[in-house]
Amino acid sequence: MQELDWSTLKQFISAKELSTHHFETDDYYQVYAFDNLIGFYSKLKKNDASFSADVTDFETNYKPTSNRKLTDANSVPLVRLMNAHYDDGLRVRHRGLFNNACPANSGTDMDWKIDQLNYWGQNVPAFMTGVQFKVVGGNDGDEIDFCVIDIDNILGYGANTPLDLFADKYYVYADNEVAMKEHMASLIPNLYIRAHYNNKGNNPATFICNLFRYIKTD
Repeated sequence: MQELDWSTLKQFISAKELSTHHFETDDYYQVYAFDNLIGFYSKLKKNDASFSADVTDFETNYKPTSNRKLTDANSVPLVRLMNAHYDDGLRVRHRGLFNNACPANSGTDMDWKIDQLNYWGQNVPAFMTGVQFKVVGGNDGDEIDFCVIDIDNILGYGANTPLDLFADKYYVYADNEVAMKEHMASLIPNLYIRAHYNNKGNNPATFICNLFRYIKTD
């Protein structure tokens, strides 16, 4: 357990999105924050004028949400108070991409514009590792293409230029679910992820797709 001054502890709480716990006596608050198994604390003396601003700050901005119960009687989290965070600084930001009808015997293009993500007010890079999709209805042997495309000529190679192909005529089965996870790729804002569903039979399909996405904060 490492002691920090209140200003430093607040910065750590903000940067790591940590919850706080505290112990209170008539004379002081002892405020704790934990990052996995590493603990930090700050002692705020109520009757010491040099701590007056820190005490007021804690009582106003942190105490109302401090000491909240994090798990139930079976140690199951009640709510995720901190985003999943990996050793390489990545945080989970998965997203739904498509939920589209794909008529029988026809091709359907679906486009999703890559947005700029931010973390605590700062733009941060984002990455994808693949998609999870489900076909409702459809036909065995229908095909899926996935690519990143520059519809608006953001990079200067010309409008509607395909930049990277992730799946080409990938066969799917009716009423089936697939997870496609590969190596990490950058998500450049204002480009598009395009899925093309080629319905090759008489049964219409609904194509539902989620993106495995992460941001890097460290």
